[in-house]
Amino acid sequence: PITVRYTLHVPAGVALDVETVNGRIAAQDVGGNVKAATVNGDVVVSTTVGTVNAETVNGSIIASMASLPDSGNVHLETVNGSITSVLPEGMGGTLDLETTNGTITANYPNAAPDSADKHHFHAVLSPGPRRVHLETVNGAVNVTQYVKPTSVTLLH
Repeated sequence: PITVRYTLHVPAGVALDVETVNGRIAAQDVGGNVKAATVNGDVVVSTTVGTVNAETVNGSIIASMASLPDSGNVHLETVNGSITSVLPEGMGGTLDLETTNGTITANYPNAAPDSADKHHFHAVLSPGPRRVHLETVNGAVNVTQYVKPTSVTLLH
């Protein structure tokens, strides 16, 4: 088997659009919006400022966003895999989480579901046009709040 690995360095503020058929997509500390799609493979993305839109058929998605721009939706979707998303604090808009065969966990402030449906979770976090939609058929959906790292001082 042949393996091809690309390493890209993307300047802050530049949008990243990555696609593959058979393979994993990993993008770390991107300073802009990310769009990632694969058929067979996981998607792992972290942004310092930017939205994430990711899709895969056979794989899981992990997306962490430290902060979001003023506009832009987040869409994460897979068929066979779990979704884990870390969203910035104070994000406004709606949160839609769906799974057919799996569990939903929402550890985000003010994320109280509007129904008792265990396969669909809809919550209005605060007024705003942003929509965060996470959907899987076979897997769990997990959302938590991003916590900024604290500074550490080492004393002699």
